[in-house]
Amino acid sequence: MAKKIDKNELSKEMLEKALKCKAAEELMALAKTEGCELTKEEAEAYMM
Repeated sequence: MAKKIDKNELSKEMLEKALKCKAAEELMALAKTEGCELTKEEAEAYMM
């Protein structure tokens, strides 16, 4: 089971990758590759 994202544990590299995401689905896929769980609703909230 994937873990929830802890904003305090994000690396600079991970933040840079996340900021390049253009859609919630892309951010969800990135989180999954890092072993984290992100719902569509959470991803959409980060995209704002």
